[in-house]
Amino acid sequence: MQWFTNLKVQAKLLLAFGVVLALNAAVAVMGVLELQKAADRSAAMYRENVLGVQYALLTNYNMAASGREEKRAFLQPDVTKRAPLIEQGRKELAAAEQAMADYHQTFASTADAQQWAEVEEMVKPVIADRRKIFDLLEAGKDSEAAQVAAGMNDRIAAMNAALEESGRFNAAIASDSKDAAASAASRARALLIGLTVGAVLAGLGLATWLARSMARTAREVRDAARSIARGQRERRGFGPVEGRARRGRGGLRRDDRLPEGDGGRGGGGGERRPDGAGAAARP
Repeated sequence: MQWFTNLKVQAKLLLAFGVVLALNAAVAVMGVLELQKAADRSAAMYRENVLGVQYALLTNYNMAASGREEKRAFLQPDVTKRAPLIEQGRKELAAAEQAMADYHQTFASTADAQQWAEVEEMVKPVIADRRKIFDLLEAGKDSEAAQVAAGMNDRIAAMNAALEESGRFNAAIASDSKDAAASAASRARALLIGLTVGAVLAGLGLATWLARSMARTAREVRDAARSIARGQRERRGFGPVEGRARRGRGGLRRDDRLPEGDGGRGGGGGERRPDGAGAAARP
């Protein structure tokens, strides 16, 4: 990493902040992607479970409502009053067919499609027989309509059982989807936490490395300044020994001066003689 050491301080700071910002951007991007995945999963759950249950219930409701209108038409002898009942029953059969067709867009798997195909196999014959009954009642052929209705009991029972099984199947799909969504949310949470912790650790490591690099550069500058100052002092004749020798008055240290005695005061500078030696020496 010599290239990083050779960079200027400003470039090092900019590079460090750039790395930290890049890590934060990575965390933000991953968070946005995981949120989008969560939104997609929610939309899929709504389409596959909520709408699937809704269309299955609409099929069941409209089939039951058409059967109710059939019974009311049987009990109404007046042709003019019977006609609205027959028309309402036909509308409800058409609504049941539409709900069965709409259910196709909610298929979550091949098993879901197969299960609904079994429901349609049970519902469609009942729709066909009930339309036939309405046509006979509209024509005033009550006895023939009653014969057709009597033969529908087994098919209606099978249809109801298939619709109930569809409800249980959709409940199981909803439970599986909930577990899958919870698992995906847990993975996303762990990923985001891991990225955040990694970004923090990387930022701390980069900051520590940058601080040490800058401290090393500062020490090098300090040592270079000291070296330059030492060289200038030596060139001026202020080496380590001479510098010490120049301290004190008269160019010598105070400890290096001659001792002040009587000879010193007299200017002779000789040693002090014993008592009487001086007098004997005089003429």
